[in-house]
Amino acid sequence: MKDLTHIDENDLALLGQAREIIVTSIKRGSCSDPRLLELLAQKLAEIRVDVPEQLRLMLDATRFFYVSGQAVKAIPIARKARSLGLETAQSVPTLDALIAIGICSADSGGLATAMEAYADALVLAQSLHDSVRESKIWQNLGTALAYSGLHREALNCFEKALITTSSDNALSGLAAGSFTNIAICYLNLDENRQGLTAIEKSISLSAEPKDAYGALNRVLAENCYTRLLLEVSDFDRAREHAKLARYYAAQSKSPLADISAAVAEGLSEVYSGQADIGISRLTNALERARTLNIASREVLVALVKAFEFSGQHDRALIYLRQMLEQQRASQEQNALRHVKLHLEQLHTGVEDEANAIRRLKTREEILEGRVAKQELTQQSQELFKARVEVMERLAVAAELRDDSTGEHSYRVGRMSSLLAKEYGCDDDTIFMIDIAARLHDIGKIGIPDGILLKESALNPAEREVMKTHTTIGAEVLAKSNI
Repeated sequence: MKDLTHIDENDLALLGQAREIIVTSIKRGSCSDPRLLELLAQKLAEIRVDVPEQLRLMLDATRFFYVSGQAVKAIPIARKARSLGLETAQSVPTLDALIAIGICSADSGGLATAMEAYADALVLAQSLHDSVRESKIWQNLGTALAYSGLHREALNCFEKALITTSSDNALSGLAAGSFTNIAICYLNLDENRQGLTAIEKSISLSAEPKDAYGALNRVLAENCYTRLLLEVSDFDRAREHAKLARYYAAQSKSPLADISAAVAEGLSEVYSGQADIGISRLTNALERARTLNIASREVLVALVKAFEFSGQHDRALIYLRQMLEQQRASQEQNALRHVKLHLEQLHTGVEDEANAIRRLKTREEILEGRVAKQELTQQSQELFKARVEVMERLAVAAELRDDSTGEHSYRVGRMSSLLAKEYGCDDDTIFMIDIAARLHDIGKIGIPDGILLKESALNPAEREVMKTHTTIGAEVLAKSNI
């Protein structure tokens, strides 16, 4: 850290301004100028006034954007915090930044990026003998798997998180989170009795929330409890826990919490005979989610259930189709967004491919020598490799949803390249066939879990949806500049 007498006054002013807006926003649960908060949080990585405080504020900003339903905005801040932590040998903030990258990447559809961040975080946590953060990593890793429909695999991670915290009563709050996640998995697996056992343990271990983040977690727990009780027709208790979800949502002041509470309230009203009121609440929650650009899949699922329960199957079908289309579009958009984020990380400050090649070609003409030609070739190859690498990650992420090993795409690529070699293709063609074959199933990111992971035979309508993975993959690749 620099001597204060040599610190630039502008850096001190920046730190003070960042401190004021980030701390105030965290306390209020809202921010009048989110763009300014985002810029200031990223600028903190460029100064050296008080590194521990800078890292703390950057991580607070990351948490603020996550709780506000803007996980994508949090990712660049978390990455800068990780880099600053590594540069200044701040192990714990570096670990927290890795965890934040994983959480926000998984929440915004970047499963491959999340897995990579969690793997690095787990190694660091174990080297520091930090059982608290190790438990958080297992929890978040399980959540990332659950996002991809791998609920059985996710349960294993949550069990490991419980084992990590079982020997320390002070970690009961973390255990509560693990039990909530276990309950959500059982809810999605239609194993409601096991889910109720888990959520009851979660609630019994939960202390009263002390901040917006804690209140949000409690809302998610009460939402899960409500939905499980509805599944076993315990409507009176479901209404009680829906009210608790609303109570904690008011404490959180988070849009995510508010919408989650509305889902619990709306479903409990529908199942209790107040279908018009419940459906109205759910449709309002859907509009709010869309207005705030917050993921609305949970609300759409609730609306499908609400209309099915009330016998309005035609309207249930409308929202089911909306959900399928939104999931397809959202996963494609998230895939492309993470391509962009990954490339920005690999090539900070580098122009897009076309501009970079144009600039180097100009230099080549001016210099008329081999150096520029070599540089042109090298950078072109690096840009291509970076794009291929991130698309491979997306392909593996898609594959993981129905192949827990993720090896299928690599095997197809290897076999295709061997066939091409046997056929007599040149080395460049063999390489391109290998790459293209690895990406053959990338369109699976747009296929709903209910169809992709279905164990029984697909009906004709489901088969038509499954066929669209080829065109989805083509759209993703076409927009990726490969």
